[in-house]
Amino acid sequence: MSIDEVIAIFLKLAELSESESGNYQNFCEDAVRSLRARLKSDINEEECGDSLNRAAAALAFIRYVQRNIANGEGSGFKVGEISVNSTNENSMKYADAVWEDVLLEIKDFLRDDGFIFGRIL
Repeated sequence: MSIDEVIAIFLKLAELSESESGNYQNFCEDAVRSLRARLKSDINEEECGDSLNRAAAALAFIRYVQRNIANGEGSGFKVGEISVNSTNENSMKYADAVWEDVLLEIKDFLRDDGFIFGRIL
């Protein structure tokens, strides 16, 4: 996997500028480490093409969206005890969809030992 490629894909997914890449390099590096830890022992990263780069970027993107939601970032409103933040919900749905799409590409490269990247709805 190429960290530079992962960062470039992540920036596009997150709609961030290139100048912001340094702020999110750790997200991307952590995602690369996570995927490498899950690869089957006989998998050669170079033979996987860009699939692993896209997967690492998608994983970093999910973590980015989750962090933003946890930090209360995004738009919405609150009236009394009721709050609505559809932007965060839509962002998470989009991040999940991106991950699910790329997971189909890489599922044969990953060990199946009961661990799954995902979230419970």
